Amino acid sequence: MNIEKIHYTLLLCFIHTLALQAQTSQNDLINAAQKEVRTTRNTKPLSDLIASGQLTETRYLATAYIQRAKMNQRIDRKYWHKFVWEEPIRDSLVLSILADYEQAIATCPSCDLVAQKKRYEFLHEIAPKTEMFKDDFAKIKAAGYKPDQKGVMLSLHAWQRSGLWLGGSISPFGTISPYYRMRFKSPSTDKKDKFSRHIPFNFNALALAYSRKLDRNLNDISFSVFQLNAPIVLNLTTIGVQFGKDTEGEKITPRWYYRPEIGVGIGHLSLSIGYDLFFKKSAREASDKFFVQLRYAFIAN
Repeated sequence: MNIEKIHYTLLLCFIHTLALQAQTSQNDLINAAQKEVRTTRNTKPLSDLIASGQLTETRYLATAYIQRAKMNQRIDRKYWHKFVWEEPIRDSLVLSILADYEQAIATCPSCDLVAQKKRYEFLHEIAPKTEMFKDDFAKIKAAGYKPDQKGVMLSLHAWQRSGLWLGGSISPFGTISPYYRMRFKSPSTDKKDKFSRHIPFNFNALALAYSRKLDRNLNDISFSVFQLNAPIVLNLTTIGVQFGKDTEGEKITPRWYYRPEIGVGIGHLSLSIGYDLFFKKSAREASDKFFVQLRYAFIAN
């Protein structure tokens, strides 16, 4: 009896090893085709692989369809930006892209969310009001997807440096990408399996900020070209000016500065440390330079 169990166990191990080798082989085929596509800038290697019948696993066949669609999207953007008068060419590319996503969904029903998410992102660029776009969004949203928020970014901030400062900023170009984790129900186990995680990020461009020190009439106006607020804070493009009155109530000469910041952030919140490098030596000697800032940003509807 023990010998039979050993033989059975060895047989299962052998079958499992063959299955792993087959999966690795198919994955290698896709990687090789993708590499050739990137080199030749042509989707023929992927098309040949799909037609060859070597991709027996449905998820790998679906992956090949998705990769071909993504490559055609890059070509589509080329025609969209440079050859917009070639409508028949662009229309055929769009139809080809949508057909590949449809094939990926039909080929692998258990991993259809991958193709639906990619198709949703593509339709968001070209046809965000279609029923297909709305259906894809409803399905991936039910699985946990959260769309990016884009538009005018407003923020409130408080920072500490020789007293408390309060203020806010406005940026016409802001993006907040929230954290989400997508899940789908496995047809084999009937349990919800993890599909993907998304690392949140937050950035804005051309921001104008104003702050005021609470204990006296001292103001701060700054402008930044671009700043990343999450998952890390990185701001190397801020210049600004401080003006108002000193501790004795005397009017001070405007003090111009350069202000780099680093820190951490998640979603709407960020915490950073900054340094004011004043251009005038007298201002550098009279002021503290380091500060700590807490910031909350949101997109205005």
